[in-house]
Amino acid sequence: MPRLIRLYLFSAACGIGLSVLFTALLLIFDIAHLRRLLLTAPGGGTALMMLMLFTAAPFSAVQFGIRIMALSEPGSGPPRGRRAGSPAHASRDSVSAICGASSPPCRADRGFPAKRRQKSR
Repeated sequence: MPRLIRLYLFSAACGIGLSVLFTALLLIFDIAHLRRLLLTAPGGGTALMMLMLFTAAPFSAVQFGIRIMALSEPGSGPPRGRRAGSPAHASRDSVSAICGASSPPCRADRGFPAKRRQKSR
């Protein structure tokens, strides 16, 4: 079986286990009188199964997301932070060197202060 399928099935099993635990805690502590409602209602068993099913889906998805995010190797991504040289903080010269084209001048290039928005009344 492929590794990703095993990972998904394991995450689904963890999510189902968490769902059973969550539902059991709801019933043990009788949150919002849920235990009394499920035990006295004619469709209580069906409601209990639906509660476990609909809590298992998000718990499984979160488990799978956490495990997928943890698959990356440490240090394999680009450096982070202001000094990392990210494109958002790159200088105009480095952008023009990468793109091969010069960009039009902006107010900061001409020494003018940046305009501030005035509050509308």
